Amino acid sequence: MGAMTPLSDTGTGPMAARNRDLRPDPQGRYRPYLGWKRGDDGVRRQHRFNLGTDKKEAGRRFAKIRELYDENCLVIKEDLWSPLALSYAEKIARGEYRIAYPPLPPDGGFADPLLEYAQMVHTMRGWFPSLEVVPADPALYSESNKLNEKLTSEKIRGLQGELKELGVLPPDRSLPEKLISGTLHEAFDDYEAEIRSNSLKPGSSDLTP
Repeated sequence: MGAMTPLSDTGTGPMAARNRDLRPDPQGRYRPYLGWKRGDDGVRRQHRFNLGTDKKEAGRRFAKIRELYDENCLVIKEDLWSPLALSYAEKIARGEYRIAYPPLPPDGGFADPLLEYAQMVHTMRGWFPSLEVVPADPALYSESNKLNEKLTSEKIRGLQGELKELGVLPPDRSLPEKLISGTLHEAFDDYEAEIRSNSLKPGSSDLTP
């Protein structure tokens, strides 16, 4: 099958133009094609979504799906829906904008499902920033995060020892025991709080020696 213009870009082909201008079918449904998928027979085909009968909402869903498709293509480095991203796109087509990421199955090939649960949630958020990915089990996610913070501290201590052995890090200097998370402004706020609590004389703005 010859190469065709993907529907997620700004192609000028008739199919791309048709999908930028959403139009209902005879039953009043908005059912545009967007992106490619590979069938069980190995053939690439365009995927069709059912976005409902409300034009405004269909346009919103279509825009979100197109954004997700672009992110998906960057991740897999191919103009093709991955099964995972396509499953999320189908949820959006039904009006589900929040994606609940389930706990990892014990027999899913993960070395430590509990430890890796938070890691996978963070990975999904990094891959698909347009999505609102939330843990399906908040309590389990919190427990997983605590394990990852402990792992991070252990890795930092190990790195600190290596850097001191190499002479890169002076003997009287130490790496932070945990990484500062959040936005850049939050990081600055945390850094300022750290300075005030550890580097300033009590009740003044003067630095300690």
